[in-house]
Amino acid sequence: MKTNNPIFLIFFIPLIHAAQLPEVVSWEQIKAQISKNPDSTYVINFWATWCKPCVQEMPDLWEESEKFNTKKVRFVPISLNFPDEAQTKVLPYIEKNFPGKKFFIFNKVIGPDDIPKISKDWTGAIPFTMIVKGKKTKTFERKLKKGELETELKKLL
Repeated sequence: MKTNNPIFLIFFIPLIHAAQLPEVVSWEQIKAQISKNPDSTYVINFWATWCKPCVQEMPDLWEESEKFNTKKVRFVPISLNFPDEAQTKVLPYIEKNFPGKKFFIFNKVIGPDDIPKISKDWTGAIPFTMIVKGKKTKTFERKLKKGELETELKKLL
């Protein structure tokens, strides 16, 4: 019996390389994950597709955080796009620029009451990056320069 079916290949090969929808999360879920893994270092980046500095820094953040995969560094890019934009705005951006990478989107629009729950150092401006290891947190409410994340991670590890 012949197993190579060209129709199967035409329809399913594109699915293999397609990006996955960003996972919808709450801040409570992120905090719980950090608590479960206190020996890991988390690079949490709040961004949006409409934020030019966010989009500009994203390739460097991925590249620099991946250098530390063996040292339990987890990059957690959380989109602040509206949750209903996951498929129309965030997914096309991921498919074009970061196929196969894991992204997240908040389950609601972040309001002024939510911001201090995430970080007392955050005014709500993006990009906003937090490096969290155990009880230590370092924050950046601006676009990180190329190499800056790597430098900060080396200090922590």
